[in-house]
Amino acid sequence: MDGPDSKFILAQLGSSDFTLRREGARAVARLSRRDFLALDAGGDSGESISTRLQGLWKSARDGLKASPRDARLASELKALAPALAIACPEELGDLVEAVLSLPDLMVSTREVLQKDFDRALVIAAREASRHPEAPRHPERSEGSSLSRHPERSEGSSPSRHPEHSEGSSLSRHPERSEGSSLASEINLCKSAPVALYCRAGLEELLLDAARSMKLNARTSGRGLVLINIESDAAKLKPSPFAMLTSIRFWHDAGFVFSFPPTDGIDKIAALIAGPIAKSIAPFGIRVRFDWQATRAGNWDLATRLQQAGSKLVNAPREADWDLMIDQEAGRIVAKPKAWFDLRFDYREKDVPAASHAPLAAALAALAEIRPGEIVWDPFCGAGTEVIEAGLYQPRAVLFGSDIDPKAIEAARHNVRRAGVKADWFVGDFRDNLVPGTIDVMLTNPPLGRRVAPSEARAMADALLEIASKRLRSATGRLVWVAPDAGAAAVTAQRLGLVVVSSRRVDLGGFDAEIQILRKSI
Repeated sequence: MDGPDSKFILAQLGSSDFTLRREGARAVARLSRRDFLALDAGGDSGESISTRLQGLWKSARDGLKASPRDARLASELKALAPALAIACPEELGDLVEAVLSLPDLMVSTREVLQKDFDRALVIAAREASRHPEAPRHPERSEGSSLSRHPERSEGSSPSRHPEHSEGSSLSRHPERSEGSSLASEINLCKSAPVALYCRAGLEELLLDAARSMKLNARTSGRGLVLINIESDAAKLKPSPFAMLTSIRFWHDAGFVFSFPPTDGIDKIAALIAGPIAKSIAPFGIRVRFDWQATRAGNWDLATRLQQAGSKLVNAPREADWDLMIDQEAGRIVAKPKAWFDLRFDYREKDVPAASHAPLAAALAALAEIRPGEIVWDPFCGAGTEVIEAGLYQPRAVLFGSDIDPKAIEAARHNVRRAGVKADWFVGDFRDNLVPGTIDVMLTNPPLGRRVAPSEARAMADALLEIASKRLRSATGRLVWVAPDAGAAAVTAQRLGLVVVSSRRVDLGGFDAEIQILRKSI
């Protein structure tokens, strides 16, 4: 492995100069967990990098306890968190908790630290969920690279895994309020099953991801997976929320509280004022009711909560939680609205008809990209599929192309934020923009919604012809959302491509088919 050796990093971390210590921490954060373990054999003194990082953390934490207004100490903790996510991911949750629980910590400092810590916790969750000595490459059977996201390549910055802004609160990692804690996370996850919402057709990937984390998961209708964490909540390192937000295939989430369907408004109000309020209040007390009742009925419910002395406040325009009440099904789903997005926050720039980020992550996982493989998205848009491919397999060689220069500009910006390396081309995909043999063509092409259906079919046929000529024999594959699945399968067969896997998926109002095609020879 090229790069600094352990002695150099230890020297930086041991410096009295904060700038040098910060550079040492950044050097660790840029490593994969596997490379770090190979590097951290200890220096001449026998001290490991992990030990020194934890010592610096403890020193900064103790200093902040004595001097809560010391911004330099807070900056040091912010710099150390991503490095500790790589060095000791399973311990980061407790280390973070030891800082955020300081009684005299200023509210503004806590809020600033929380955002940086939450980002580090998601990285730590990904690392902790892999085998510590030999991180496994995510298999397709684990569908969601969510639970065991592959390590970052050398030189990449810690990737932020925010959620997509497409209305998915699930993608938003909760910003804990001042009174919340790791114990609050564990209590919430133990008190109610977690509901993960995904595009219909991706449930199997979500199930595989949850089960690979040894969680009790089951489907509950189209696009919904329920996870019972219960006694396992305290075992999820570095924290339950961080582990759940390490899964990349869902777009919304909530916590399910059940009641007998025969219960009336009095008992429903008592459930909300009691167990639900106790569980969710540490993360925000403002709620919005979404009930199949009249507006007056919602107001009546809010009044009863107030009369019961509930902590929760009816504030529909600035709610922390949506309480989705389904009396017929006998359940209330508490959906967090004030969660900070940690999975897809690289998407600062977008273009019309850009891919849904969890769907792009699913395509990357289904492609089972291997180290060194050449991956090309001929309709890359803002680069989501390319970035997700790079996050899934950091050692892939990535290319993206699009006929729109503004799309490539957005893709270049987003890929830098994600810490992924890729090459980009402006032009028509039919013009041999990417040289040589391709291992994986990964794309969500125009489907005939924003372009004429005839044009979409013509582009699909041209893409299949290119795939038949450019994909590597035997192992090359095209993973795509097929514009016209039946016609595409017929054309593919004529060109020597075989559909080896397909699944219907909801694209937000209409169904399409994800296909995996391979060269037959």
